Amino acid sequence: METKREIRALLLKKRGELSKDFMLQSSAEITAKILTLKEFINTNNIYLYCDMRNEVLTTNLIQISMKQNKTVWLPKTYGKTMKFHRFTGFDDLTIGNFQVREPNNRDVPREENGFVLVPGLAFDLKKHRLGYGMGYYDQYLKEHNTLTKAGIAYDFQLLATLPKESYDVPMDYIVTDRRLI
Repeated sequence: METKREIRALLLKKRGELSKDFMLQSSAEITAKILTLKEFINTNNIYLYCDMRNEVLTTNLIQISMKQNKTVWLPKTYGKTMKFHRFTGFDDLTIGNFQVREPNNRDVPREENGFVLVPGLAFDLKKHRLGYGMGYYDQYLKEHNTLTKAGIAYDFQLLATLPKESYDVPMDYIVTDRRLI
């Protein structure tokens, strides 16, 4: 089995080579699957992220969520921790750590329920996730364990198995352009 570092390097390279057309089409297919999930339909709180470096595109899902009167929460990092803050509009985002667009709003969720869509470099068939290696999402999800978690990725990022650690938090769903697990 390859190491986490080798998997990250391989998938970052492959993702970096994606065409805009592929990302638009695949992201639309992923969004369509998410919109059918009862956890998405029934929640008032949707936790998303602003895509970067050829991740699954999330702008349409943010806009759809807002049109459905859902409260959208986006992550912001503080040192070694991450918090979600209420999204109030694309013009209220600034470039934060790691060149990620982050909300300026400081409102935090008051409820511990909702549906969180989690980015990753790789996922496996047992719903484990390989992120960028900083542990932000694992720490947040461990502390907020009542959230329903869906990893979203392009299908080539779904591997048979991944190396995992005791602190890794598995997903409830994996959604790709080709599969829903």
